[in-house]
Amino acid sequence: MRIAFFIDGTFLPERDGASTRFANLPSALAKLGVTVVVFHCYRGWSDLHQVASQPYKTYFFPPSVFYSDQTLLQELVSKEHIDILQGNDLETMRSVIFPLAETRDCHAVYEAHYHTSTLGRQLRSPACEVRRSTSNEAIVVQHCDEVIVFTSDDYRRWNVESGCDPNRLSIVPFGVSEVEHRLPSSGPQAVFIGNMYFEPNAKAAVLIARKLYPQLRSNIAAARCVIIGDAPSEIAKTCEAAGVTVLGEVDCHRNILRASCVGIAPVFQGTGVRTKILEYLSCGIPAVSTSLAAEGLMFPTLYVEDDIHRFVARCCALMTATAMDRDAEF
Repeated sequence: MRIAFFIDGTFLPERDGASTRFANLPSALAKLGVTVVVFHCYRGWSDLHQVASQPYKTYFFPPSVFYSDQTLLQELVSKEHIDILQGNDLETMRSVIFPLAETRDCHAVYEAHYHTSTLGRQLRSPACEVRRSTSNEAIVVQHCDEVIVFTSDDYRRWNVESGCDPNRLSIVPFGVSEVEHRLPSSGPQAVFIGNMYFEPNAKAAVLIARKLYPQLRSNIAAARCVIIGDAPSEIAKTCEAAGVTVLGEVDCHRNILRASCVGIAPVFQGTGVRTKILEYLSCGIPAVSTSLAAEGLMFPTLYVEDDIHRFVARCCALMTATAMDRDAEF
């Protein structure tokens, strides 16, 4: 089997949930003996040396070629003897993958990281944008050989709301390779990780700055909050003005997670799996999340709170318990 992944946006190094998926899925398949080829729409964000060291071949294209030069893409798909074309973006599926699949007689697979029109409604996007997303979803489910989702809730959305045939719809949940068991190396610190150019994460960051962190500090004076991930300047300024540390993109975010007492996900928009929660848990720290952000996940150290006051109280309890456990070790 020979699979081509079409990736537009962040790839390597891992910067968000999508790039975490992109970083691990092709490598895992390649190690299982599947021939993987990546077609990457390069926008200057990826580390070319890191990509070149992976166990699969990658072609890089500027956006003008990726979305417009079907002749070149057809030649490369033919040259690589591709069987399956997989994408995760509605526009990429419509303008790139479907024409290639029809011309080269390949299977088309859509990996739906979330349900686009649902997210649009939650964010109160203009009605014309929601209608366009709904139309694109209908087209994708008509032409795809398979649609992959991550949760049972998204399965229902794609089946009931978008009309996807259940015989061509599969749930393939996220997971983590290992889980650490350890106490954090610093004091009472909460951490949030995410790409703040993604609107649900931006809204969560503002909520942390304006409501969550002030309440946390009123309960635990020494409490700190750290945000990791790329952020627009206005979001960073709002957070820093409230005393929240915004680190931006870092080389090794896992060390910062390991130093924290609790990972937080106060996200109230979106669908699919929040990889940030899996990152927290895999680093050995508990997570406090809204029910929406925890969709599709069930772990003993994942605590769900939709009320901000209860959310803060849970964070405080976990910070206090961690401090007691640390003291007991000495």
